[in-house]
Amino acid sequence: MIFTELVNEACRVIEVDYPDARLFEVHTPIMDPIMGPDDIRDLQFVFLILDNHTGVINWHDGAMGPLEVVPHPWLQDEVIPFPINLELNEAVELIREDGVGAPFVSLTLRKPLYPGVQEASYIFGCPQIAAHVFVGVDSEKVSIVPMC
Repeated sequence: MIFTELVNEACRVIEVDYPDARLFEVHTPIMDPIMGPDDIRDLQFVFLILDNHTGVINWHDGAMGPLEVVPHPWLQDEVIPFPINLELNEAVELIREDGVGAPFVSLTLRKPLYPGVQEASYIFGCPQIAAHVFVGVDSEKVSIVPMC
């Protein structure tokens, strides 16, 4: 699986009806522990669309689902700027090089609306080490944050 190709595909799907849509977040549902991108079977793409509505597209086992329009805004994220400079498999390599060998049960690509956050990050949920592992898509910096 090439993650950025899936992101681009979801963008093409939504741009048919909403050419000004902007990507807010990509995430997996909580899943069985996995070691890498090839094990991901489900993703959800979340977009800002017209009039502060949210557009959601689900991907499952290689197939994009239809666009679902939610009449509410998506909160707590900033728009993810393109291009995404770090591929998911590269982010996984970086966390492994940093000594995180644990599997992850969730994955999110987002730019949280939070003071000091300068870039979008891949965020891996690793309950085996009781941490979220962040990898900046521009800086490639790995940060480990304890789970609450």
